[in-house]
Amino acid sequence: MSTVLIVSGSGDYSDPWHPFAETSARLVDILGSRYDVTLTTDVVTALADLSAGGWDLVVLNFGSGAQAHPSDEACVDGIHRYVAGGGALLACHVVATAFPDDPRWEEILGGRWVRGTTMHPPQSAAEIRILPLEHPVTRGLDDFVLYDERYSYLRVQPDAVVLATHEHDGLEHAVVWVNTGQVVYDGLGHNGESYDSEDHRRLVLNAAAWLIDREDADTRAEIVPGQVFLDDRGRVAQLHGIGVQPIGDRWYAWGEDKAAGDRFTAVVCYSSDDFATWRYEGDALAAGSGELAPDRIVERPKVLRHPDGHWVMLLHLDTPGYETARVGYAVADDPAGPFEFRRSERPLGNESRDIGVYQEGEAAYLLSEDRNNGLQIYRLADDYLSAESLVATLHQQDRPELGYESPTLVKHDARYFLFGSDLTYWDMNDNKYSVAPELSGPWSPWRDIAPAGAKTYESQVSVVVPVGEGFVYIGDRWTEADLESSPLVVLPLRITDDRVELPWRERWRIDELLG
Repeated sequence: MSTVLIVSGSGDYSDPWHPFAETSARLVDILGSRYDVTLTTDVVTALADLSAGGWDLVVLNFGSGAQAHPSDEACVDGIHRYVAGGGALLACHVVATAFPDDPRWEEILGGRWVRGTTMHPPQSAAEIRILPLEHPVTRGLDDFVLYDERYSYLRVQPDAVVLATHEHDGLEHAVVWVNTGQVVYDGLGHNGESYDSEDHRRLVLNAAAWLIDREDADTRAEIVPGQVFLDDRGRVAQLHGIGVQPIGDRWYAWGEDKAAGDRFTAVVCYSSDDFATWRYEGDALAAGSGELAPDRIVERPKVLRHPDGHWVMLLHLDTPGYETARVGYAVADDPAGPFEFRRSERPLGNESRDIGVYQEGEAAYLLSEDRNNGLQIYRLADDYLSAESLVATLHQQDRPELGYESPTLVKHDARYFLFGSDLTYWDMNDNKYSVAPELSGPWSPWRDIAPAGAKTYESQVSVVVPVGEGFVYIGDRWTEADLESSPLVVLPLRITDDRVELPWRERWRIDELLG
């Protein structure tokens, strides 16, 4: 049975306002139903030597009054060692006020109470709003109401992932967050009455389960289309405009970091073995100067492995007004980068906006939306750093002056299947596909990927990935007001003869395609 230590406030680490004995007893009752729980009120001794206890989870339920204490440094030293060694923390309510003079505590916790700024309105019935992130800590929870003290204007670190909020003075305030994949902060729990809420008790149990044993707690191998994926650090995975390549027993993915909205910050690299859980591999290409400056548009990262072993990244490069319409090229020795920017061009003098890539043997191809001419297929030069020749140009049926954007292409049973999206800005549309026996054509009339009117399940195709005996469709569900947290729609795609089917699934696993 997993072991849990609850550190309850006493002495310097208590205050007149919080009944620590009462709330800690409630935590013992809740967690003791699943785990072997130990309670201690010797805060300094427990924290200074946390790592020696071998605890699977440590719950911190204490405060520190209004000032720092001589033992604070030793306490934070112990917490830091424990977390650095892989230990998990569930931090409760007023512990956000602790260790006011030690910045390491804010870094560990992911935020803190700031004296003179943070406050709370009088205790009252509070509506807790669960954010739509599909995180295991809030799994099975909808918005709920409980009687509690609501901390407002906490300072939350940018890398913390907020899972629940409350409203005060017309603003949303963080009340539950995760940090670094090892720490959960639960801002609820002023007194025992808070734990009378069945939803709060479930939140505590979910958090403990996720922190102790993720295999039992979450749906790591289950794909939930339309969810916001979190990486192994507990942060929103920046998989926007994604490109994917199989490497060994994992799939590597490169996505647009949308932390600054539509302006460039980085291309981020992740890897996964199930398309449900994502490991951060690093920033593959960071903002710099010129065409990679932070005020520029850098989109649709697609990566190819060159026959000589190095990696080539292709990108859509543009100004904020989309006046330049160029494709950029960068190279690296490692798929996670860092990539070195080499050059940009308008392929064969033509505009290039949304792009895709395709590789067959040693030959590589650029798929490019050209607003003036249509959807272009170019063969790349042998070094993959320029367009060498035009292979085909495709147009829409209804609007023949245009092509389709966000193109991607796969081959199945000696036929080529080209996918694309209509030009509707951030709005979704019925994405299309066309089929041909050769890349040069003839290409069939365009058909809907998904049922007509479904707008491809409110997504825009980014890539179709061959996996096992089938394919994985990955599309962006763009949220214009919050691009950073735009979800992905990840679904199994079937190809039979020259027909594509993309049925909706609430949940599924990649094992279906791998056999």
